[in-house]
Amino acid sequence: DAALIDFNRVIELNPGLAIAYRNRGELLAAQGKLDDAIADYSRAIESLPDDAELRRARAHALQQQDQFELARSDLDRSIQIAPNEAPGYTQRANLFADRCEYPRAIQDFNQALAIEPKLADAHRGLAWIKATCPDERLRDASQALEAAHAAVQLSSPDDYLALDVLAAAHANAGEFDEAIAAQQQAINTAPPEASAP
Repeated sequence: DAALIDFNRVIELNPGLAIAYRNRGELLAAQGKLDDAIADYSRAIESLPDDAELRRARAHALQQQDQFELARSDLDRSIQIAPNEAPGYTQRANLFADRCEYPRAIQDFNQALAIEPKLADAHRGLAWIKATCPDERLRDASQALEAAHAAVQLSSPDDYLALDVLAAAHANAGEFDEAIAAQQQAINTAPPEASAP
């Protein structure tokens, strides 16, 4: 709340300061005030139209509101601006996965990993599709396990999402004891809010 007051004051004193809108947008997004966050990101983009990271931030907020086409537009523009930045492809891949456009998601995850082979988020997303995709033609047990192990190795030890993906990959491969062990580890490391109903 104190930070929000400070950002409001900065913007009041200098309404053209794009960085202040970006920072306040990040704070508002973290508070779940997505409409206000999107408005601030949009104000910042007016001054910084070629800021790829800012486009990704607005896309994330838009995706949380199920405004997929607008989010996709921002991510496409982010990739045009910064074609060698892996996070843009990873974020767009996650959006494609949310929309069940799995081949496109796989393509973007692979592109992200071609740019940044040690990007844990891309390994995790690819492993999830390869282990759980409703289209069995896109599932691949060995690729899922390889990507899931990479995600775990490249993530922090308490990254329960990576462990959850590893459990799914083991289950898809028929390795149920390993799946149970990985899932239990994910449960043990997950924060309380992750298991809330």
